[in-house]
Amino acid sequence: MCARTLLAAMISMVLAAHASADNSDVTVSQAGDLNVAQVTQVSNGGQSPSNSASVDQEGTHNNVDVSQENYGGRNTVSASQTGQGNGSTLSQYGVEQTLSTAQQGSNNSLSGAQIGRGNTAQLSQVGDSNHINAFQYSEDGTHALEVAQSGVSNSTFVSQYDASSVASIYQEGDHNGINLLQSVRANNYSGEQSGSDNFALVNQAGGASAHTSQTGTANTIDLQQTAWPFGATTSIMQTGTANDATVVQTDAGRYSGGSVSLTQDGQSNVADVTATGAWSNLEFAQTGTANQLNVVQSGRNVSTVGSSTGDGNQVDVAQDGDDHSLDLVQNGNDNMIVATQDGYWGEGDIGSVSQTGSFNFASLTQNPSGVEGTLSNTAVISQTGMGNSAVVTQGQ
Repeated sequence: MCARTLLAAMISMVLAAHASADNSDVTVSQAGDLNVAQVTQVSNGGQSPSNSASVDQEGTHNNVDVSQENYGGRNTVSASQTGQGNGSTLSQYGVEQTLSTAQQGSNNSLSGAQIGRGNTAQLSQVGDSNHINAFQYSEDGTHALEVAQSGVSNSTFVSQYDASSVASIYQEGDHNGINLLQSVRANNYSGEQSGSDNFALVNQAGGASAHTSQTGTANTIDLQQTAWPFGATTSIMQTGTANDATVVQTDAGRYSGGSVSLTQDGQSNVADVTATGAWSNLEFAQTGTANQLNVVQSGRNVSTVGSSTGDGNQVDVAQDGDDHSLDLVQNGNDNMIVATQDGYWGEGDIGSVSQTGSFNFASLTQNPSGVEGTLSNTAVISQTGMGNSAVVTQGQ
């Protein structure tokens, strides 16, 4: 076979639908290696024009490049790639757009951009060392994104700029990563990771909600939320060994802060929670051994309620502001609680600590520093077992 014929057999390029028509429809199917499918659809007129593109590739080192522009109707892309080293670049400009892709194999990459309002994207990858980069943007609409990845060393980067956007990300395997940025306000994130050495970095602005779970070993979640104007909400569940959770919720002291629900089950798990804002609250449950919880709260009417069950666990709580409350329970041996409440004014702080087991330690310090209101603090410590000790300090 001559060199020109061999090259033609290896590389097949499809350049489809360079159109400025109403209701454009493109279907591309390619089998083999080193194929390229490029689709460009532009709709400028008509009543509710629609663009639709469907691309199916099977082989290695194939590439899909789809661009749709349609501000008067809908854009729809469906792309499927099977093999290794494949890449997809998908761009949509318009309203009520739908993007659906599936990749199977290793070393695949997917980049998707949707600009307009009412966008929907469903992205999936199966294999190792795959990558997704998704961008959704508008100023007056909402977005919905679903991502599923299964394999090793996969990564997902998502940026959503709009109000009331939703992102749902699922990863199964080891060494996987999630990086999510949601801007404006009232957004929602739902994430699930299963495996070892996975991480999720989530940043949400404008009062948002996040619900995430991680199962396995050495997994990490780092969640940053601004609570204004609607308050922030998050729930975190980690099961396994050496997992780490960090939550930071920030807001001005007189405005509604956030609520955190934290559950950790296993060994050597660590959680750090920092919350500023009025009526911030934390509910937690840690089960296992050698777990650590660090809490810093500031604002008005903040509260921490929860329990740790097992041996060698430690809970540290620092509250600053006024009218605090805490209710901490530990069951097991060699556990420790260290709590501090520093109030400004109001009805005072309430602290309750209960420990059951042997050789446990509890310390509760209440330091009212204000000059207004009734500075009446209440401290209750209950211990049952052998070799336990408690220290209570009240005063300025």
